[in-house]
Amino acid sequence: SIEATIPQTATRVAAKYRVNTGFWGGEPDASLRSSANGRFNVRVNQSLPFLRFSNADWEALVDIRNIFREVEADSSMYDEVFAIRAPKRIVGGLQLRF
Repeated sequence: SIEATIPQTATRVAAKYRVNTGFWGGEPDASLRSSANGRFNVRVNQSLPFLRFSNADWEALVDIRNIFREVEADSSMYDEVFAIRAPKRIVGGLQLRF
C-alpha cells in the first residue's frame, strides 16, 4: 500500500494492491484468467477550498477498486478468495467533514 499527499494542491492519493495465490483461477486458458491475479484499490481525494463557507472540509473523491471486502478481524479470510472475478467498482462524489 502507498499513501501520498501533494501539499501544493491538497490532494491525497492512496493505492493498495493485494496478491494472493488463492486468487489464481484453475482455467488452463490464459485469456480466461483474471489479469495479474490480484486485487487493487485506488483512491484520490482533492480538497475544495472554495467551498469552505463553514467549518466543514469539502473534498472531491474518486475511488476505483476490485477488492471484494476489506480484511477485518471478525470476517472470514475466504470471502475475498472465493470472489473469483470481483467486479470493479467506481465511486465518485463529494465528501464532507465537520
